[in-house]
Amino acid sequence: MINRPPDFGQIESTRAEFLQRVWTDDAFRSRLEQDPRAVFAELGRRLPEHVEIRVVSDTETVKYLHIPSPPPENIATDTDLLEAQDENPAWQLALKSAPTSGR
Repeated sequence: MINRPPDFGQIESTRAEFLQRVWTDDAFRSRLEQDPRAVFAELGRRLPEHVEIRVVSDTETVKYLHIPSPPPENIATDTDLLEAQDENPAWQLALKSAPTSGR
């Protein structure tokens, strides 16, 4: 059997639905912050026991820079780098900001 990656469009749709619920359902968001493993289990996603999930929320004035784990053998493809950039609001904000003088 060939192990195929999930459909990217389906992933983006699922991600959009998940974020919409987090942004509009205070009880869901609270449960996600308190016990993300249980929430993902309710959504049919079993997380490996050795993986710890931490939920943090950006605000208008605080942005978190997520540093993903490196790809196998630390060899990143252009796709790896673009995906990491796309999923980091702080990185996107830095890219959109005016460059500082002195560079």
